[in-house]
Parts: sequence; structure tokens; C-alpha cells
Amino acid sequence: MPSMVRKIYTILNRVSPTLAAIGAGWYSTIMGVRFDDLKRFFVSKQNSHSNIVSITRTLKIIENSQSQSRLAFVSPMPPADTGIASCSYYTFKGGEENIDIFFPPFSDEDFLLMTKLIGDKIRILDSSLLLYANEIIDYKKIIIAIGNSHHHFYLHSIFNKIKFLNIQNKCVLYIHDPYLNNFFQNGLHLSNSEYVEFLTPIYKLKNKTVAELITQSTKWGLHKKLNELNISGIKLLIELGFYEFLVNSEAAKSIIKSDCNDDKISIKKIFHPIFNASDIYNESLFKNTTQIKYIQNEKKYILIGTFGIPSYAKCTEIIIEAISELHKYHLPTYLLIAGYGVNKFFINNPGLMKKFIINIDSPSDASLNKFMHEVDIAVQLRQTHQGESSGVVPQLLAAKKKVICSPLGSFLEFGDAVSYFNGNSPIDLAKLLIEIIKSPINLKNINNYCLHKSPSDFRQAIIEYYR
Repeated sequence: MPSMVRKIYTILNRVSPTLAAIGAGWYSTIMGVRFDDLKRFFVSKQNSHSNIVSITRTLKIIENSQSQSRLAFVSPMPPADTGIASCSYYTFKGGEENIDIFFPPFSDEDFLLMTKLIGDKIRILDSSLLLYANEIIDYKKIIIAIGNSHHHFYLHSIFNKIKFLNIQNKCVLYIHDPYLNNFFQNGLHLSNSEYVEFLTPIYKLKNKTVAELITQSTKWGLHKKLNELNISGIKLLIELGFYEFLVNSEAAKSIIKSDCNDDKISIKKIFHPIFNASDIYNESLFKNTTQIKYIQNEKKYILIGTFGIPSYAKCTEIIIEAISELHKYHLPTYLLIAGYGVNKFFINNPGLMKKFIINIDSPSDASLNKFMHEVDIAVQLRQTHQGESSGVVPQLLAAKKKVICSPLGSFLEFGDAVSYFNGNSPIDLAKLLIEIIKSPINLKNINNYCLHKSPSDFRQAIIEYYR
């Protein structure tokens, strides 16, 4: 028996003799998938100062699992700086269902903190042991949250093991971002030409299209071109053997169908949960509030907010120019821009910075939610859509705010709970803002949208879907 394998058995036997005995029966595949999770982890840890609390605790949970119907949910979790991590955390925090959460912890400290925060009933496990846990627990379904950012690159290893074990039919891919070219190209460390070569036989790309794609000098340029061609990368998931998907909008559903055009696929739609503000407030101390307090000392003002990464794609320049138009009407208006990369946006676009702008860079979840409650109107626009979920608008509606959205993508799910702005004219946007400022808020429509969309409702929905 190789020394590394012997070391794993020694540790396993100390942590859990029962699991060590089970593992002994799998020696024929120990160098492959079933024990590769353990092997890889211990190899990575043996020369570091990190402990192995997340692994040992996960093993104990697996060993002590009783025979019962359970779901597995795989996702990044905080402190990963992605909205999907925050969404998953607030969705499952305090839940009492038979659901196990698997995530890739940055450290044992993160693992222990998440175990404490999530509550007593829902269990937290290390994602490196997902397939091992499934061998013991035999989950009803494994629901895997996937987005396009680097936070999801860890899934490539998991996908390969799922394919090796031929258990794709047990898996549901919860697609937050249907356009996954960054996930595949950068997650697999492919150059532009390598990625185009990878896509060509799967999408049956013609020579003219291939030649056009490989002329793109940057990865983001290639991804933009692929998006224009409606090549989202979903078909690559089909190639891996995944056919069951979960989405938050008809827009995402349409993109998946358009990309793969396969009668075998199953797509279920579920609402984006709306989180309890008190849960978010309790997560961290408020910060970056001094400017808000400053304008609160004034007798009368209107606070417009826009949340998320500022960019051309989010129509940030149009929104700023629209507020400038409001000042021509002598309306005492401030614009709050809060989100990741705000400072960088104004460094790159110094001419857009105005006296009426309050810029908040990378606020905590608690601060962001506090700002949502302080604005009078929120403006969330997009030039185009990629079927991505919107977590900001549901929280704004839960705060009973007037919201203006672009009439496209997942924004259409909000119906008459929001107002829609179509176009690129700052003057037209300013006119709409004046109209909304003068109009009373339609609480009936907002309340109807928010009804039955709590985290508990979401958890019960996935249990009903996959019982």
C-alpha cells in the first residue's frame, strides 16, 4: 500500500474507525475518485500550518448520519466575495430541513464560523468530501449552485468525479448565471485559441466563425463575442452528462433551451428568496455611513440609489446624467452609488464624479441593506441581459421602495411591483423619476410580489421539487 494511502488510513482510523473500515473495501478505486477527496486534501495540508478541522468534522457528520432522506446543496459561502455565497448563506441560515450544505472553506476558522452561524439543524460540510459523503448518505438530490465567477472553479474537480461515478442523474445544477464562458475557459486554464478549439466540435462552429473568434485579443472580448453568438457554455454541461437545471427566471430558462436545444433537459424555475433584513443587519457592524448622516442633517432631500458594480452595462453614466437633469429643476437630489468597484469606477471616469454623488465602495451586506432602506427610489438598469439572477431588487421591494428597472431579463419577473424604463436618454429617465417622486408607492403590488418568497418558502420548494 503506498505511503500516502497508508497515511490517510491512519488518520481516518483515528478520526473514524467505521469510515476507515468502509474505505478499506474501496482500495481498488482509492487512487481514483472515492478516496481522492481525502488524498488530495491531506497532500495539500501536510506541508502547511493549517489544521484539518473541516475534514475531521465532516467525517464525523458522515459517520453519524442516520438513514433518512436528505438533500445536498453545494455552493460558495461567506466570506467568499460573491452574491451567490451571500444568497446561499441567508437562504439556509436557521433552517431545520434535512439539508447538508457543502462549501469550499478558505480555512478551518471559516468552516467553524459558518457551522456556528448557519444554526443547529442544517449541517455544514467540506465540499472536498461531497462524493465520499454521497457514498455513505445516498442523497436524494445534489443541488449545485453555479455562477460565472472564479468562486465556482472548484466545481470542475467535482464535476469530473461525478462523471466518473456516473451519478449525473442525481444532480441538479442551480444556474445563477447562464453565460458560463468565464467559468469554463478560465476555470480550465485555456487560452483563447484553446477555448475556441474546445467549443468548435461541441457547437459545430463554422470556419468563418472560428476565424472571427480567434482574432479576439482578450478573454473578455472573446466572451462578449460568444455571448453575441448566443454561445453560453451550457452545452458543455450537457457534454458532462448534466440534464437537470434549476433557475430563477424565464430569461435564464430561455437561454439554457436556446443554447443546448436538447429534449432530454429538465428545467425548473424557482423564485429568488427575499431575506429578513434583521438577519442581514446582525452579520456585521455598519460602516461607511458618515456621508448618509451628513445629508440627513439637511431639511429636505430626495435620495436616489443604484446598487451593484457600476459600469456602462449597468447604465451608471445615464443615471448620473439623469440626476444632473433633476438639479436643473432645482430638486434637492443625491445619488447613492454603492457596490463593489465603485472607487475604481470613478478613478477610471473622474469626469463623472459630481457633488451630489455619495459613493460607497464594497459595503458589507449589512451596510448595503441599510442603504437600501434609506433611499427613496432605486434605479437598477442594464444595457443587455445574460439571464443572471437579481438579488438586489427583491431586497429593495422587501424594504418597500420604489424601483425602476430595465424591461429585460430577470427584471421582467418583478411585473407591476416595479416601474420600467426603456432607452438610453438621461432626460427621459429624469422625467420618469419626477413622475415617480410625485406618485404614491404602490404597496399592494409590492406586497403581492414579496408574498411567499421567504428563505423558508424557498427551502420547502426545493424539498417539494426533489423529494
